Amino acid sequence: MNSSAVAADPGRARFARDMLALALLRAVAPFQIGSVAAVSPLMSADLRMSATELGLLVGIYMLAGLLISIPGAAVTRRYGDLRVLCVCLVAMTAGALMLAAADGYGGALAGRAMAGCGGVIITMVTLRMASEHFAGPRAATGMAVVVASWPVGIGFALLAVGPLAQAIGWRSALLVPAVLPLAFLALRDWKRMAAPPAAPGRVPMLALQRHEWGAVALLCVGWFCYNGWAAAINAFTPLWFVEQGRSVAGAAAMSSVMMMSCAVALGVAAAVHPGLLAIALAAVVSPAGRTGAFGLFSFSANAGLLLTPVVAGALVDAAGTAGAALALGAAVAALVALGALPHRR
Repeated sequence: MNSSAVAADPGRARFARDMLALALLRAVAPFQIGSVAAVSPLMSADLRMSATELGLLVGIYMLAGLLISIPGAAVTRRYGDLRVLCVCLVAMTAGALMLAAADGYGGALAGRAMAGCGGVIITMVTLRMASEHFAGPRAATGMAVVVASWPVGIGFALLAVGPLAQAIGWRSALLVPAVLPLAFLALRDWKRMAAPPAAPGRVPMLALQRHEWGAVALLCVGWFCYNGWAAAINAFTPLWFVEQGRSVAGAAAMSSVMMMSCAVALGVAAAVHPGLLAIALAAVVSPAGRTGAFGLFSFSANAGLLLTPVVAGALVDAAGTAGAALALGAAVAALVALGALPHRR
């Protein structure tokens, strides 16, 4: 998309601006997730964490989200996207500051959980906002870019925070993902797309039709596996590169290349085949059930992001090498294809 074409078509310019705004907003949470992986060799030594404890620290970001994903969908309908997302951005900053200042493992877990409460809801709501805002021939492109912003956020965190941690220390480096959410409070583009509060009255937590449950369930399995794979790779790839003799900065850079490559592959595949995962969810669910469906979708993602790093960490402790986590990630990635089953005709 060249600049002259965008300038000649105000609709295309608006689409590009809105797509970028939602993609960047959604990338804040994975940037915070990736920042812990980027500093994990230094943090693990300082806080004396085992690989299992590191996996839990990565995964606990999603634990609170696992509990609040479905009710969180109802909360956003009741109070409106704008109010809820602003509170979430503040929670992400507060939790990240707690992590940077933690003097023990317990404090680090508490900070990650607080940041995760905000990050999970933002991730869920931005996907739903994209599904409602983008329509017509540009819908697949818009959703593909928003979905692919997740591995991009992780990749940029590995690329930026790892070298910074080696230069100024991991605590100082973690101030970057702490301050980043505050910047979005001042941006206006994403606020234009925020849905208003629902009309007064009872707000159902889920509003799916009986015939929609099967397709939604299979899509959630695929989304669980995709996020679980990404979490395992994100958490332990830097440690594996360090085992191979790379520096902390070099390990983070190599891991970033891996995540960026995955983001490109996901974006291309999603744009070519609209039946993939998050893009398909909006197609198989009625508008009335979309908020609840994305709540379930977020629940499955959080479960994958929480459970897979913990299992991977236990495998690393048992095997004595981070390669065990990468093998688990590869096995889980192979199951992502289940998400396409509801759309085979």
